[in-house]
Amino acid sequence: LWLARKPQPHSMGLVGVSPQMLAVRKQIARVAPSSLPVLILGESGTGKELVAKAIHEASQRNGPLVPINCGALPRELIESELFGHERGAFTGADRKHLGCFAEAAGGTLFLDEVGELPIELQPRLLRALETQKIRPVGSTREVSVDVRIVAATHRNLPQAVADGRFRADLYYRLAGLVIDLPPLRERPTDIPLLVLHFLTEVAVQHPGLHIDDDQIQAIMQAPWLGNVRELRMALLRAAHLHGPTLRARDIIGQQKPLPSSSDSQVQVVGRRLVDIERDPKGKITHATLSSDGQAVSIGAVEKMSKSKNNGVDPDEM
Repeated sequence: LWLARKPQPHSMGLVGVSPQMLAVRKQIARVAPSSLPVLILGESGTGKELVAKAIHEASQRNGPLVPINCGALPRELIESELFGHERGAFTGADRKHLGCFAEAAGGTLFLDEVGELPIELQPRLLRALETQKIRPVGSTREVSVDVRIVAATHRNLPQAVADGRFRADLYYRLAGLVIDLPPLRERPTDIPLLVLHFLTEVAVQHPGLHIDDDQIQAIMQAPWLGNVRELRMALLRAAHLHGPTLRARDIIGQQKPLPSSSDSQVQVVGRRLVDIERDPKGKITHATLSSDGQAVSIGAVEKMSKSKNNGVDPDEM
């Protein structure tokens, strides 16, 4: 796979020709022209923001795409960032702030990691979505806004609703259309295209970069728990450190499992992630599929944990 080859264009900015990605593109094309809210679900690194951008660009809305990460702001600032504030509304508010709803007027507001939104603020967001009106902090009047809502999360929102951590009415208001992004390990046939796409980014700095097909096959077998984001960084790092001839071990060898807490962790069963809860003695008490919260056999997970190759047939769960 020589990097001198001209890369092929990728529809909607999304790389891949797997059935899963073709289905995602089809959903985007159908929903983009409408005003229907969209909820994008997927693990970290699967490209949720790229999908939001594709929806906005295909929507023909004249306003901007305004992203806000609901999990990256302190609780006391989220309300102001969403709805804005008047001058003097609180200590440090020395000037008026529009907020993301107003900034996205005529365009799209992308609520990234909406599953992290504190539950006490969820009713205000719901009201804004229902009425298309907002009230800035410190203001006595409501302001009409025209925004299209696209939200995303790596959380299992239906499970969060069942646990009382996310409001059911807000979930149904956001889920006009749900786009479920597959993890990279479930679409390995897209990896060769992704490799070509990412290495082309650094081909100008590192002329002559190439990777053989057998090395690509080895890369396709890796779990890539960080999904496309992890693959991209691994490839760019290998290009800088080990080019021009790239080998799978230089790329996959950088993978390291993330540390987990004493009472929960994530493990791979087959090609799926499993959330595991343990008691203080380390015994597994509950296991669910990360993608949909479906319960799986604790016995199968325990068998996997003891296996040297970490392998259990997913059909046995």
